Amino acid sequence: MTSRNPILAIAALTLLTACPMDLPPPNDQVSDARSLMEGVHSASEEIKDARFKDVRLDYFGEKGRLSVRQLVLVSHPDRVRIQTYIPGFEGVAGVLACACGRFAYHDRRENVYYHGPSTARNVARVLPVGLSCEDLVHVMLGGAPHDRLNRAGGAPNLTWDRRTGRYRVTQTGSAGDDAGAKFELQIRHGDWRVAEMIVGDGEGGVRYKYTADRFETTDGHVLPTKRRFVVPATDEDFSLTVGETQINPELPDVLWHLAPPGGTPIRYIGPSLSPQPPPADGNLCSEGSEVQR
Repeated sequence: MTSRNPILAIAALTLLTACPMDLPPPNDQVSDARSLMEGVHSASEEIKDARFKDVRLDYFGEKGRLSVRQLVLVSHPDRVRIQTYIPGFEGVAGVLACACGRFAYHDRRENVYYHGPSTARNVARVLPVGLSCEDLVHVMLGGAPHDRLNRAGGAPNLTWDRRTGRYRVTQTGSAGDDAGAKFELQIRHGDWRVAEMIVGDGEGGVRYKYTADRFETTDGHVLPTKRRFVVPATDEDFSLTVGETQINPELPDVLWHLAPPGGTPIRYIGPSLSPQPPPADGNLCSEGSEVQR
């Protein structure tokens, strides 16, 4: 029977839309937090390497608005290469390479070569996502920042979020810079991809929020095509939208090499008071290299 009273119909629709979601857990629900996180880790490691083509980085923050194109390559455990293309600049504006705990970045606009440990602070020169290269690999492959969570300490706790229909993992950091920090992850059942991560300061504030959506299946692997990062303290809001994803393209080792061009100024960025030499021949995994983190 169709209601002849439009006011009642609108009221009924309002009540329906106002009702909170109630999504029950699956029959094969995971009940142990550590087992779930191991599953998340294994799921991203099922992909050996990946090429993300035609990536659009949209940034909004204290530096204004910016939209650039990037090519992002990742490989376990911590291999990363990012090539950035900026409107109005011919060719590649900057190249970042990570491997074996080391970082190198050639800023071609300023013609400066930077190198040092592959920390989140150094990666932020190209991709300000608050992640080390090792964690960036896992996050780009749909996973979690396991290195940061392990360094933070604390035991994970697991519940089923009936509002989102996903697992909710929480953890309170007990060590280092993340002592007292509150981590909350939303994890999808079945493909074990991280859909959201919030890092709180322990006082009700948010240090950092990451969300992933537009999940698509490529070669049997589910990955997000859009990732968004929000840092309230600096009013930074930026997103990565991937145009094309290539799974396991067998990326050669030379892609993780980055040598300083002849005559280019070299700057070491790291905790050591005495500058470290740049990687020999651009090989970040050369023997005898000491990485200080």
